[in-house]
Amino acid sequence: MFQSRLRIPESAAILGTTAEAPLIVATVATIAGAGSRVAALKARAARVWHFEADAAGQVPLRPLLERLASEGRYALLVEGGAAVHTSFLREGLATGVAVGIAPLLVGGSTSRSWTGDLGRARLSDAIEIESLRSRRVGRDLWIEGTIRVPEPSHV
Repeated sequence: MFQSRLRIPESAAILGTTAEAPLIVATVATIAGAGSRVAALKARAARVWHFEADAAGQVPLRPLLERLASEGRYALLVEGGAAVHTSFLREGLATGVAVGIAPLLVGGSTSRSWTGDLGRARLSDAIEIESLRSRRVGRDLWIEGTIRVPEPSHV
């Protein structure tokens, strides 16, 4: 779990699952007054990892992934908001995507998307998804695919 600002409520349901699966909370080391929050998370059997903030003040993804790998954790499901998804995609750290689409339409100038600015305004720069699979999950449509890795250019 990425919690750069340790905003996870002490009553969060995920804290009740630590007996079934380890919960690691990654946060930045510069949060004022974080000691009591960290102690509360540890009391619920969560592991708290501190990192130096990246330029945006967030948990730096590459050092986090390196630490996970050093503990033998080689797969990661990223479920989060647009900022988290955008960070993984911009840094080229995602190998696939899975998107759930509900049969609901919303729109407006402040409507949220599942990614933010990927820095890819043209179709020719788009992140290409291949090996698409789709299935129904209740009323929703679930679409999964693999991110195509571009062939290296031989200049």
